[in-house]
Amino acid sequence: MLSRVADALYWMARYVERAEHTARVLEVERRLQIDLDAIDPRSASVHRARTLAILGLPEDVGFEEALLDSGLDSTVAASLSRARENARQVREVISSEMWDYLNQAYWVLEDAARLRRRGELVSDLFGRVMRESFLWSGVADATMGRGPGWLFIRMGQFVERADTSARIVGAQWSELAAGGASQPQTDRDNFALLTMLRTCGALEEYRKRFPMRLDPKQIGAFLVLDRTYPRTVGYALMVAAQFCERLREVAPERGYRVMRGFGKLAARVQYTEADELLTIGPGPYLQDVVDELRAAATELASAYFS
Repeated sequence: MLSRVADALYWMARYVERAEHTARVLEVERRLQIDLDAIDPRSASVHRARTLAILGLPEDVGFEEALLDSGLDSTVAASLSRARENARQVREVISSEMWDYLNQAYWVLEDAARLRRRGELVSDLFGRVMRESFLWSGVADATMGRGPGWLFIRMGQFVERADTSARIVGAQWSELAAGGASQPQTDRDNFALLTMLRTCGALEEYRKRFPMRLDPKQIGAFLVLDRTYPRTVGYALMVAAQFCERLREVAPERGYRVMRGFGKLAARVQYTEADELLTIGPGPYLQDVVDELRAAATELASAYFS
């Protein structure tokens, strides 16, 4: 496989995953602002600015712009546009169904921007982007052979998921007043914990496993260390490391350093205990994870795309 093709497949998947993540976080934040602004406008403003900064967006940008403005970096529309451009370069490699779903999602936002949709339709569009991302991922699995192209797509997806999940959990954890306490101390702490679970797409799964209470230690261990739920940091790193091993079988001379970097990081998270995580602090711990992940991703790019 040509390096430019592998590069385009990898970044196509990263941008699709980024669009879904950004849409989900913004929709959670939009709903939170409706509730919080009525009782504590200052906290609502601070929380909104912090969330936008995590996503790489200006603190004064509106939700409509964050969704529809493809000329502004890190918006949902910008991520979908870049995913589509990468897909256009490798249409002979991906399936026609993958192109159709991605192209359709792109034009839904383009049409919405042109028609200047506002209000409740913004929520509909956030949901549409998330659903289209899930469908696109399923179509990729259903219509591509398990060769190098599919492996690079899945690498991109899970590298992006590990990075975005680690950054959002690390940043939101700093808002918790409870710190390492075994119970949340105030309603404000419960509110922050619920928001963290929602932004990671993990609230429903957490409630199924732990229906009785919100426990900061359990939530931290679940979102960071769990290796069975596909939206946690631990699961994304585990899968990325497994795909690295499979890519090394395709290109043995290039793959060892990449496999080593992702494998060490996945093992570090795998063997971290919940008490150790809280002792270090999820924020600092996850910042180290993000730094190591970016170094491993740079090694991957050097090995396969340069």
